[in-house]
Amino acid sequence: MTDTVVSIGIDVAKDKLQIAWLRQLQPLQVKPKSLPNHPKGYEELLDWLLKNTGVTVERLRITLEPTNIYHEGWRCICMITAAKFVWLTLNR
Repeated sequence: MTDTVVSIGIDVAKDKLQIAWLRQLQPLQVKPKSLPNHPKGYEELLDWLLKNTGVTVERLRITLEPTNIYHEGWRCICMITAAKFVWLTLNR
């Protein structure tokens, strides 16, 4: 295990979770994953994250990009819409 904080982005849609694990910034390395958006998919997501990242749950930083209402029921630290992300990026 490591003390590293791992950044994960999830685009939550009706049927799918599109996951992106930001493995490294320089040079940029992203590991994508797609899972179904239902309870079995959530279990698979947690298993995949813990197995591949090598960190504990406390070290995962997950940001959701919600689509419609399909993110409801998730508890998360950060949720940002694509429009807000673009605004934040353009106004840096």
